[in-house]
Amino acid sequence: MVFLISYICCFYGMMQLRAIEGELKAYLGKGNEGSIMWFIFPLIPLLSMPALIGEARQKSGCPTQGNGSLIMYWLLGLYFVPKDANEIWETLGVKAA
Repeated sequence: MVFLISYICCFYGMMQLRAIEGELKAYLGKGNEGSIMWFIFPLIPLLSMPALIGEARQKSGCPTQGNGSLIMYWLLGLYFVPKDANEIWETLGVKAA
């Protein structure tokens, strides 16, 4: 449902991706907020997401190795970024709401 709403209202999708970036940065100790660039020019923070996901996977010990796919993030980022972030949180024992 979030995926569909995000494509209907692009602003909601950018808010979602900014929140995920903020959560990942807080987990990695790199600050606690996502970039404001999600609302100005979203390609810039999207380019840094694969490295951020890869670093968080490594820290959490997630069985899926490697960084996220930049091409898949660029084409369907509203699906793949939350999916990869959820894998990290599930590895840490966070239960879905």
